[in-house]
Amino acid sequence: MIHILPSSFNGITKAVAADAFQVKSLSVKRFKKRMGVLEPALVQEIAAAIALTVGYEI
Repeated sequence: MIHILPSSFNGITKAVAADAFQVKSLSVKRFKKRMGVLEPALVQEIAAAIALTVGYEI
């Protein structure tokens, strides 16, 4: 679980988390509005957690 805290950069208003064990495929059409923006380092951390979960070696 990668915890994401609110910051002036990401625009998120409350603490959230990315759970690498709950990855699902979603249609882009299901997204109504953008909640915020993730820092590139945080995206890399989430990608690494997902890769580890599915057994993929980066």
